Amino acid sequence: MTLRPRLPFASILPILIACVGALLSWWLSLAPRPIPESAPPEVFSAERAHRHIAAVCTAPQKIGICRRESPP
Repeated sequence: MTLRPRLPFASILPILIACVGALLSWWLSLAPRPIPESAPPEVFSAERAHRHIAAVCTAPQKIGICRRESPP
């Protein structure tokens, strides 16, 4: 019976795979960079959305109540 020679990196390979997997999952979890307001209208722009949100959200309101309705 002969023993096969052990590869020198065989003990490090699982650690390398785990590190690459951790880095890949971290990179995929990053948020994309915001697109400027000068982007074409068919592309979502965070700056344009922020302008709309600032105009709509001027005061707190109850959930499910439209601003035009008066609360009971």
